[in-house]
Amino acid sequence: MNRGYLYLGTTEILWSLFPIVTILTVNLLPSLYSAALSMGIASLLFAAWLTIGKKWKELASKKVWKYLAAIILLNGVGYYGLVFIGLSKTTATNGSIVLLMEVFFTYLFFGAHDKVNRYGVLGAALMLLGAGMVLFPKSSAFQGGELYLIVATMLAPFGNHFQKKARKLTSSQSILFARTSFSFILLLIAGRILQDTPTWGMIHSSLILLLLNGLLFLGINKIFWIEALHRLPITTANAWYPFVPLLTLVFAFFILHEVPTAVQLLGFIPTIIGAQIVLKSTLIKP
Repeated sequence: MNRGYLYLGTTEILWSLFPIVTILTVNLLPSLYSAALSMGIASLLFAAWLTIGKKWKELASKKVWKYLAAIILLNGVGYYGLVFIGLSKTTATNGSIVLLMEVFFTYLFFGAHDKVNRYGVLGAALMLLGAGMVLFPKSSAFQGGELYLIVATMLAPFGNHFQKKARKLTSSQSILFARTSFSFILLLIAGRILQDTPTWGMIHSSLILLLLNGLLFLGINKIFWIEALHRLPITTANAWYPFVPLLTLVFAFFILHEVPTAVQLLGFIPTIIGAQIVLKSTLIKP
């Protein structure tokens, strides 16, 4: 079995918990500070990893930095900054479903590059239909945070594209250390400008959640994701993402007591069918 699928499956399970933990975090701490501090904690993990692996010299390569700069701006600051803001203004279930739009934009921007056939396009269209069924039948379903999340999903495919290129030149640890450490600084500056400064009491009360986000979701989980991208096309990796909202829905029910609507449940039908079509159209033989 291609190891990429093992990394991918683990990533999807962990990622389904990310909206829930993030919502709990931004309820205690301003969103940009939540994103910045989570990035800062993750950067400590990758700094230790680089030290143990004696890989600091990898960051001296000028060739890789043209990709790292794009990754920092697109994925670290753009994507996560918008995701943390968006999740502060919507539900975990809605947020997870809207983040599914990353699949659509990946096919829109990179489908031709990965030689996706017409069945892949059909699958992406069904995923888009599923997301639309959830978000747009009633104005009350659209809570404002979804707009930030949609923009974030437009940035993510480009960031993933550059991560795939960077991984050919350096290790996952180097990529993620550069992304998290510089994003920590930039997001902290943005938070200082745009939001109220949190008290130490607020930071202390959210510390466990920040550690979960930083070490697990933005740390170990991201290594698995980059390793999956290193072994699989971006479109194949994203084909599995539609299963994440289903897991998020279950976790959100038990942890946040969010009860899904009938429309949300119906929206999963074309989403899952579309995912299966896309997966079969892009599946790589082990």
